[in-house]
Amino acid sequence: MAFEGACEIRRVLFNTDTRRVQLDLKATNGEFDWSWFLCKQQANREVLATAIAAMTSPTVKVYVAINNVALFAEITTFGLAK
Repeated sequence: MAFEGACEIRRVLFNTDTRRVQLDLKATNGEFDWSWFLCKQQANREVLATAIAAMTSPTVKVYVAINNVALFAEITTFGLAK
Protein backbone atom coordinates (compact mmCIF):
# COMPACT_ATOMS: atom_id res chain seq x y z
CA MET A 1 0.00 0.00 0.00
CA ALA A 2 1.45 3.36 -1.02
CA PHE A 3 1.03 6.47 1.09
CA GLU A 4 1.42 10.16 0.33
CA GLY A 5 0.39 12.79 2.86
CA ALA A 6 0.93 14.52 6.18
CA CYS A 7 2.29 12.79 9.27
CA GLU A 8 3.03 13.57 12.88
CA ILE A 9 6.60 12.84 13.94
CA ARG A 10 7.39 11.50 17.41
CA ARG A 11 11.03 10.40 17.26
CA VAL A 12 14.01 10.59 14.94
CA LEU A 13 17.35 8.84 15.27
CA PHE A 14 20.47 8.01 13.33
CA ASN A 15 21.01 4.25 13.16
CA THR A 16 24.77 3.65 13.23
CA ASP A 17 24.35 0.08 11.91
CA THR A 18 22.47 1.04 8.74
CA ARG A 19 23.91 4.60 8.61
CA ARG A 20 20.42 5.93 7.91
CA VAL A 21 17.99 8.25 9.65
CA GLN A 22 14.95 6.48 11.12
CA LEU A 23 11.65 8.30 11.68
CA ASP A 24 8.74 7.31 13.92
CA LEU A 25 5.64 8.55 12.05
CA LYS A 26 1.86 8.54 12.37
CA ALA A 27 -0.35 9.35 9.38
CA THR A 28 -2.78 12.18 10.13
CA ASN A 29 -5.48 10.40 8.10
CA GLY A 30 -5.15 7.25 10.26
CA GLU A 31 -3.66 5.05 7.54
CA PHE A 32 -0.88 3.90 9.91
CA ASP A 33 -0.06 4.51 13.55
CA TRP A 34 3.46 5.19 14.92
CA SER A 35 5.68 3.14 12.65
CA TRP A 36 9.40 3.38 11.90
CA PHE A 37 10.52 4.38 8.40
CA LEU A 38 13.95 4.93 6.85
CA CYS A 39 15.16 7.81 4.73
CA LYS A 40 17.47 7.44 1.77
CA GLN A 41 21.09 7.44 2.94
CA GLN A 42 21.95 10.30 0.55
CA ALA A 43 19.36 12.52 2.30
CA ASN A 44 20.32 11.86 5.94
CA ARG A 45 21.34 15.45 6.77
CA GLU A 46 18.36 17.11 5.12
CA VAL A 47 15.83 14.70 6.60
CA LEU A 48 17.34 14.97 10.08
CA ALA A 49 17.26 18.78 9.97
CA THR A 50 13.68 18.84 8.67
CA ALA A 51 12.52 16.30 11.25
CA ILE A 52 14.03 18.28 14.12
CA ALA A 53 12.39 21.47 12.83
CA ALA A 54 9.00 19.73 12.73
CA MET A 55 9.44 18.24 16.20
CA THR A 56 10.20 21.62 17.78
CA SER A 57 6.85 23.04 16.66
CA PRO A 58 3.73 21.21 17.87
CA THR A 59 1.66 22.47 14.93
CA VAL A 60 4.06 21.54 12.11
CA LYS A 61 3.63 18.20 10.35
CA VAL A 62 5.85 16.46 7.81
CA TYR A 63 4.88 15.44 4.29
CA VAL A 64 6.01 11.98 3.19
CA ALA A 65 5.63 9.64 0.25
CA ILE A 66 6.21 5.92 0.83
CA ASN A 67 5.87 3.30 -1.90
CA ASN A 68 5.08 0.41 0.42
CA VAL A 69 3.90 1.10 3.97
CA ALA A 70 5.69 -1.53 6.03
CA LEU A 71 7.99 -1.45 9.03
CA PHE A 72 11.30 0.22 8.03
CA ALA A 73 10.12 0.96 4.49
CA GLU A 74 12.03 3.69 2.67
CA ILE A 75 10.59 7.19 2.41
CA THR A 76 10.83 8.52 -1.15
CA THR A 77 9.77 12.13 -0.44
CA PHE A 78 10.11 14.06 2.83
CA GLY A 79 9.49 17.67 3.78
CA LEU A 80 7.48 20.06 5.95
CA ALA A 81 3.72 20.00 5.42
CA LYS A 82 1.64 23.15 5.17
